[in-house]
Amino acid sequence: MKPDPDRRLPKPRRRGGFVKWLLLLALLSGGGYGAYFFWPGGKRDENQQITAAVTRGNLSISVTERGELESSKSVDVACEVEGQQIKIVEIVPEGTQVKKDQVVLKFDTEALTKAYAEQEVKWKTADGKAKAAKEEVEIQKSKAEGDNAKAEIDWKLAKLDLKKYTDGEYEVELNKRKGAVEKDRRDLDEAKQKLGELKNLMKKGFATLEQVRVQEGSVKNSEFQLSSDAGNLLVLEKFERERKVVEFEAKAKDAERNMERTKASGRAAVTKAQSDYEGSTITESLEKKTLERFKAQLDKCIVKAPQDGILVYSKSRYWDPSSRIQAGGMVYFHQPVFSLPDLTQMQIKMKIHESMVKKVSKGQKCEIRVESLPGHVLHGTVRNVATMAHSEGYWDERGVKEYVTIVNINDLPSDAGLLPGMTGEVKVFVNELPNVLMTPVQAVSERDGQHYAYVAGKNGVERREVVVGENNEKFVEIKEGVQEDERVCLDARTRLVAETKAENEAAGADAKKEGKKEEKKDVKKEPAVAAPAASPVAAPNK
Repeated sequence: MKPDPDRRLPKPRRRGGFVKWLLLLALLSGGGYGAYFFWPGGKRDENQQITAAVTRGNLSISVTERGELESSKSVDVACEVEGQQIKIVEIVPEGTQVKKDQVVLKFDTEALTKAYAEQEVKWKTADGKAKAAKEEVEIQKSKAEGDNAKAEIDWKLAKLDLKKYTDGEYEVELNKRKGAVEKDRRDLDEAKQKLGELKNLMKKGFATLEQVRVQEGSVKNSEFQLSSDAGNLLVLEKFERERKVVEFEAKAKDAERNMERTKASGRAAVTKAQSDYEGSTITESLEKKTLERFKAQLDKCIVKAPQDGILVYSKSRYWDPSSRIQAGGMVYFHQPVFSLPDLTQMQIKMKIHESMVKKVSKGQKCEIRVESLPGHVLHGTVRNVATMAHSEGYWDERGVKEYVTIVNINDLPSDAGLLPGMTGEVKVFVNELPNVLMTPVQAVSERDGQHYAYVAGKNGVERREVVVGENNEKFVEIKEGVQEDERVCLDARTRLVAETKAENEAAGADAKKEGKKEEKKDVKKEPAVAAPAASPVAAPNK
């Protein structure tokens, strides 16, 4: 994991470009005398002026800044316990050499333990409802199958009753009644025939009148029976058959509708039970996931080292005492807690002023001097330059904007004993100008955006306008204005200040003379100007 870019770094030295370098070096050198000792061409002429020759050579441009050491391969650990804040109850001291899976700190688990117990009750309740809903689905399926089978049987029986009557019972009844009518007709014919015979016998004196009367009654009975059975046959053919057919068809239709109704009702009951089961299953799953999350949160209350290393606690909010990583301290979700840096792979993080950051880019070579390794020069490479100003810069009362820059250390000694947080100075070689004219920075001064140099020759010292290019801490590139081997004075600033002061004084004296001349002109013209004041209107005010 990447190192935290918000770690506090030493405040960088302010830079103000070429002019501020001139001021700083001029003050340190006492008007340029220091350059006399390090500039190869520096010497005093017959007038005791310190001069240096304009030379041609390679000009190395560099940016120097201070920063803090940190591991380039560091595992960062943050608080993974969700919620607002949680208290640290146990902690291992910072700087301890820890092993992988060793407990580093513990959080307070009282609130989480209570929440876990409550959630476990919710999950068990939801699990019981899910199981009951599953059983209800099976019950509704079985009930629907039984009801559907019964309704289907009733429908089939109703259809069979209709077919039974139309194709069987009706024909039987019809034949039976037709047979009764035929029998009644035969009986009637026999009774009539016997009556005729009795009447003939009575005429011959072989039968009595009483016997004839009795036989006449039998004929009447046979006629009545025939009429009755014929009426029943007529009712059967014209009314009873139609009525029975309509009745059995209605029962069959009703049985069919009841069957469809039973099937639909069974499907609805099964669907509802299935829906209840699915809903209860989802609820049970959610409650279980919540329970598992609480369990995971409880497990995360014990923070272990993910690898071997030296324990370094986070100081991302160093200005806030309440956010320090310590026993009793409160931390929030995803707050960085500690890191385990790999001390065999180190880098240095520094902040570069906005006026210089445009010169620095990825891949540039560097020299690194660490205070804990005096006299030892390490070498590195710029790995990254931030594209946005560091947030602390906006809080700086000076309004300084700084950009975090990371430099990898290429030749870190195995026995260097460097630790995160140590201070080092980095010189970044940003450019190399080959074969350019250059002079010491003390030989050039600036006024109103124009640069000047003082060239010493046989006829004295001459001030010249020069065009400057790049510069480093000691030398400045001269593009126009002087030639190689010419000698320039190293007290350019002092001379320019003195000349400027003299010019200002002369300008002031000239302005004073011009003012006196204007006063004299005004005195000569005064009567003409004062004449209107003598008007009668102005007199009373005197």
